[in-house]
Amino acid sequence: MERLHANGATGSDATEVQNKIAVALDFTTRTEAAGLGLTNIPASFLTEAHAVLNGVDGISLNDASVTTGENATTTYISGANTGGATVLAARADIASPSSAETPITISASNSVIDPGMGNHTIQFLSGTSADTLVLHSGGTDQITGFNPTTNVLDLRSLLSEANVNLNGNFASLANYVTVTDQGTSAVVNFDTTGQGGGSAVAVLQGLGSTVTNLDSLIAQGAVRIS
Repeated sequence: MERLHANGATGSDATEVQNKIAVALDFTTRTEAAGLGLTNIPASFLTEAHAVLNGVDGISLNDASVTTGENATTTYISGANTGGATVLAARADIASPSSAETPITISASNSVIDPGMGNHTIQFLSGTSADTLVLHSGGTDQITGFNPTTNVLDLRSLLSEANVNLNGNFASLANYVTVTDQGTSAVVNFDTTGQGGGSAVAVLQGLGSTVTNLDSLIAQGAVRIS
């Protein structure tokens, strides 16, 4: 699996490009479903559509014409391959600035999902498998439906953001990453100092009795560090 970097863009630039692609695909699908093909369309319509897509910032589309309380929210997810690269999960929220963040719904298999830093709500739908979720510092992701027997937590970005290089050594990983059983959830903690403490970066909901420590994740192949 490989992350899509359009035109050589990386990081936030790549995410913005991916979100624009997702919005464009959704725009095309809805237009064709409504019987509005891409032929005989007035030039003014295309100009306006282009302007809208260019304004996508990858996080929120706030249109003054959208009435508060009537905002539409859409989650974009794609598992299709483009040029041999897996298209990342992309999200665009059409909502007021004060509204809650739209959950990221994973409906595809064999995909890499990189939501970036922040407090994200991520749901793996039943039937998906072999997905890789990239974790970051700077927030706590609430994750449901994660299956450690098929899915993987990619910790490479988490470690690199703290300037930690383990050279693929899982034995040293426990100094920085710990997993604790808290009720119905398994909590993934990260300590930048390597003292085995730190703060939560992910909550694996529903896995409290299944995943009780880091070793149980590693044994199932659910952790990637190199």
